[in-house]
Amino acid sequence: MTLSSSSHVTVENSIGSYNGGVGFQAIKDTDTLYSYNQTDYNNWRGAQGALYNWGMGGAKMWGMRTANVQNQFAYGNQAQGLWFDTDNENITINKATLSGNDLAALQIERNEGPVSLTDSNLCSSATGVDVLTSEKVSITGNVFYNNSGTKILWDQAEIFIAGTAGGQVITNWQTGASTRLFTTGMVLSGNTFEDASSGQNVFGTYLSGTDWSDFANSLNSSGNRWYDPTTPTNFDINNGHMVTLSGFNSATGTDYSSVWAPASTSPAAACAVPNPSFPDFVVDLNYENFTMTTSGAVVAAHVKSYGAGTVTFSVTGLPSGVSAYLSQQSLVSGVVNLTLKATTSAARQNVPITLWAVSGSRVHSVTFYVQVVPS
Repeated sequence: MTLSSSSHVTVENSIGSYNGGVGFQAIKDTDTLYSYNQTDYNNWRGAQGALYNWGMGGAKMWGMRTANVQNQFAYGNQAQGLWFDTDNENITINKATLSGNDLAALQIERNEGPVSLTDSNLCSSATGVDVLTSEKVSITGNVFYNNSGTKILWDQAEIFIAGTAGGQVITNWQTGASTRLFTTGMVLSGNTFEDASSGQNVFGTYLSGTDWSDFANSLNSSGNRWYDPTTPTNFDINNGHMVTLSGFNSATGTDYSSVWAPASTSPAAACAVPNPSFPDFVVDLNYENFTMTTSGAVVAAHVKSYGAGTVTFSVTGLPSGVSAYLSQQSLVSGVVNLTLKATTSAARQNVPITLWAVSGSRVHSVTFYVQVVPS
């Protein structure tokens, strides 16, 4: 469903699920309310080509003016769960549950703001919230749990701060005025940021130089609860420097009233993905393009089952001189590594290769490209 160039519209108690691209899309709307809607298991068609970050997912909104999204549910999308992308103003997100999405549970990108996220659960996704080149973002009273560590495409953490180096110029569609945006003016208050396993980060960024210092100097953070069960050195700040909470305090000059401790009650129950409408599974790759070294290329296939049984794998499209090895032939959920190797007689070329996954009557395929390099 697309809602475009409209005003004073309410979308309520509606479902946009199991679509090949996006569940809900909204473009240049004013004074809209989205209430008690659900957008699950979208972008399966994009996932067939290992395309996860091409503008699809649970719900994507662009150029919105005064939009209220409340009690939004987004589970198992093979992309972002909820995405506010470019030139959004006066956005309120309240009581959302966004869980089990392949990329960010919530992505806030290139927005003038203000954007407010409150009293929501963002869980078990590649990133809890991605904030990219957006100003005046307020994140208060939310739970971020078990995000990151999937290694699918994107830099990951419970909260990841990013942006175009030197800012990003956008044009306001209403006024025609151009504005250079930076990731500044953020408020973080009363949130829980908790990892569930090793390999996850509570905070991450690739900002550096003045982009990082502008973010840090304008950040207002307090009363948060941060925790990782395996290491306290879990804040990935500028230039990949891993620090503790006290190091994060020193680097940002704020957040001194926050603590390093798990939630008093596990957030897992609030983050649980409900049973799907029918049994299925998904297969996602860590990238869409691979280049061999002399030792070959390794493709990581992430399998998630939604009530389906054992998934069995096979590979087609291998050119002459290229062989494929699977770390295991079948599993229910987990990671299968596909190793591709070329002989000295293989031709140097860029070829599409397809990984097939079958469980009962359910069949999913992912086609990706490999630059063949003879060994």
